[in-house]
Amino acid sequence: QKEEEESKMLLEATIFMLNGKRISKIANLEIYENLQELYLSNNYITEICGLEHLISLQVLNLKGNYIKEIKNIKHLNKLEILDISYNEIDKFAIEELPCDNLYYVYLFDNPFFETTSVLLYRSKLIQKCPLIIRIDKLDISDRPPSRFNTFS
Repeated sequence: QKEEEESKMLLEATIFMLNGKRISKIANLEIYENLQELYLSNNYITEICGLEHLISLQVLNLKGNYIKEIKNIKHLNKLEILDISYNEIDKFAIEELPCDNLYYVYLFDNPFFETTSVLLYRSKLIQKCPLIIRIDKLDISDRPPSRFNTFS
């Protein structure tokens, strides 16, 4: 009975905090459809994948991994906060971002900053993401914030 209750609670979880757990691949999350916040910072992840079924996701933190490109997140239409700073992304691909509900985007300290104009990158985000409040560490709007007041 107790194990069954614990399993049910895990399936109904809305937040997973898996920072610094030596995870190398995002996998086995398909049964967690209620998941709203996923924290996977400071791991060994090299590719964004395994998020296909997480349609309720509002926060995705992949800061401090080894991710080389932005992909497989465009379908996350409820995403409000995206942090993929401190990775190995060498090309900014705005077409891969789910921009409809993004309030906060953190992409700083990636190699693409060396070859891409920061002003151009930020202006693309402002144009494509209508609700954007903060890009990296820069507040760009005085709109009222989402339910997530601070994040970095």
